[in-house]
Amino acid sequence: MSQKILKVLYMRPKSESLSENRPHNDGSVLFSSPYAAVMANTTQQPLLQTTSHGQTTMPVILPALPAPVGLSLTIVYIVMFSLLFILVYAQLWMIWYYRHKRLSHQTIFLFMCLIWAGLRTSLFSFYFYDCDIANDLPLTLYWLLYSLPVCLQFSMLCLLLHFFAQVRTFVMSL
Repeated sequence: MSQKILKVLYMRPKSESLSENRPHNDGSVLFSSPYAAVMANTTQQPLLQTTSHGQTTMPVILPALPAPVGLSLTIVYIVMFSLLFILVYAQLWMIWYYRHKRLSHQTIFLFMCLIWAGLRTSLFSFYFYDCDIANDLPLTLYWLLYSLPVCLQFSMLCLLLHFFAQVRTFVMSL
């Protein structure tokens, strides 16, 4: 297979459709969009490789990190989220033991943090055992482990903003 250096030109004549990339008479290629031109310059290997018999094969996708590095990062995340879970759980027990106000910004934030840390620990423990199981979960478990923690993070941010807005209005009223 011969290698050609292509001159990239972005031109779209009015008569052509947007999805068409066509060769030009001087050896350059006219691309239909700037995205196609950038992709032609940045991709080093073709997305599809064709054999001599006309069969199309997909390229092999390699992991971003080697397996030992991914496993060690998974262990580190499990330990960090487990420690956060234990710390928040201890804080909630101290609030109960010392009879602090039960319905406050602090307790709501800690409960949401406890649920978040528990869900993240569960997710990474799935990755620890088998990555394929974690990627092929039923819809409810998938939403619970992947989407709910993001919703909880947004809710915690809103709770913090509400708390700081109350503190600011209290200070401004003095």
